[in-house]
Amino acid sequence: MPEHRDGKQPPLVVATTLPFFERAAAIVDETWPDLERMAAVLDQCAEHLRADSSERAILELMASGDP
Repeated sequence: MPEHRDGKQPPLVVATTLPFFERAAAIVDETWPDLERMAAVLDQCAEHLRADSSERAILELMASGDP
């Protein structure tokens, strides 16, 4: 084991990040269907707003911050 400049050895770390990644993967698996549904709804909304519509004009005004 390498030594520090002061002659002491660094502490031995035996922890692993596998539980973290296992939980992260589980969260993704649990939420993936929800994310797909949200993406589909957003896609429908975007398609609706692509056409020249009063809703699009209102959203653009709101986003611009003009009173």
